[in-house]
Amino acid sequence: PDRQHGHVHRSLIDDAIRSGVILASPTTLITVLKAVAFGWQQERLTASAEELRDLGAKLYDRVRMLAEHLGGSFLDSASARSPVMCEESEAMPDLERLTRSSDWGGTPQNTRFIPADIAGLESSDVPQLRLKWAFAYPNATRARAQPVIAGNRVFMGSQDGNVYSLEVESGCVRWAFKADAEVRSAITIEAAKRGGVKRIIFFSSMHVDGKYELDYPYSAIAEGNYQGLDAEKIPLITHDMADRPDGPYAVSKIFGEALARYYAEEYGMTSICIRLGTVSPANKPGSDARSMVSWFSHRDLVTMVDRCIEVKNVTFDIFFGASGNTWKIYDTPRAWRVLGFEPLDNAESFRQ
Repeated sequence: PDRQHGHVHRSLIDDAIRSGVILASPTTLITVLKAVAFGWQQERLTASAEELRDLGAKLYDRVRMLAEHLGGSFLDSASARSPVMCEESEAMPDLERLTRSSDWGGTPQNTRFIPADIAGLESSDVPQLRLKWAFAYPNATRARAQPVIAGNRVFMGSQDGNVYSLEVESGCVRWAFKADAEVRSAITIEAAKRGGVKRIIFFSSMHVDGKYELDYPYSAIAEGNYQGLDAEKIPLITHDMADRPDGPYAVSKIFGEALARYYAEEYGMTSICIRLGTVSPANKPGSDARSMVSWFSHRDLVTMVDRCIEVKNVTFDIFFGASGNTWKIYDTPRAWRVLGFEPLDNAESFRQ
């Protein structure tokens, strides 16, 4: 020790540390002891965390083994098993069986209790119930969206954004489409009715009739081949023509329209469906020729929705929605006449 300056030589401190010895003066002893105690506490917490981690890993392994045993397959597979699709293609829902929804908690108490008059069960029936089928959500570890039963279908949203339409009897998938994000809520038209909502505006899609675009002259217009065609003389696809969906997404929109019609006719709720064209964040047509047909500017969309809210003497109707584009496939002018507005934009202003 360098007693003259009251300091301990640095080499002595280094030697003490290497030997596991702490040198402390009366003024630093309390601080050193608290630091040592804190270090011991952190060491105990680390040991406890590691123990919990090990226990969690063991529990996970046991649960996984049980799941693999019950499911008959290994969970380490690189890809999730695809759901079983129904054999028939694109069959329509049974509209005669659309009844009151179970809702799973659509009451102020949110008890998720389904009354006997909806469930068709008495308490004495419960012990006799047997599992008929089960559905495993692909690529999901949770399910937030409650199933909705409507007629002969069960509709469910999933963590990975897929929405499924299942057959009640078998659980097979009738159709599915991919949403932009996780689906965390159920179909809510029934809840809207119970809440006293008087008018529903359902955003459908031109894809409901998308297969018409395979036929001439619509195929030529969609490809931008206008040779020999007069834009004013094209026989337009109307809302009352037979639906020709171009994919599962379009089929789901057909069901939405059918559900809207049912609530209009059964409960008197005004239901207006807009078969939307192309609405882009950039508020201009895309680079494809079809966008020159389907482009819907933001302000024209807002005007049309506003008119759908205000229009009188309509119980149920379907309109095609797009701006006042020169080239048309669908009967968008009908909406302008019935709803009483003029679109302000035309895709031709962007043509290069």
